[in-house]
Amino acid sequence: MEIMEIKFAGFTPKGCYVPATFAAISRIPGEKHIRMKLISCDGEQDYHCAANDEKEIWDLALKLQKHLDGHAGTNSMIHDYYRQLQSLAD
Repeated sequence: MEIMEIKFAGFTPKGCYVPATFAAISRIPGEKHIRMKLISCDGEQDYHCAANDEKEIWDLALKLQKHLDGHAGTNSMIHDYYRQLQSLAD
């Protein structure tokens, strides 16, 4: 089994019924990079990192956690996202 894409919905602001942020993380088989698209009302941001570099993957998890949760998180919060990104890593 090979995972090619993971999609996330972030926090839902108080009084709203839909999430304010989204993210799509993907890796095409054979590609050397993991790609991440962060989506919000303000637009989209694209990032990528080497699929075999643990530090770059952790940095991607930092961005992902802050974007989806709406604030900087603790190591354990970031680690939850990091584990998800590892399913796309080498």
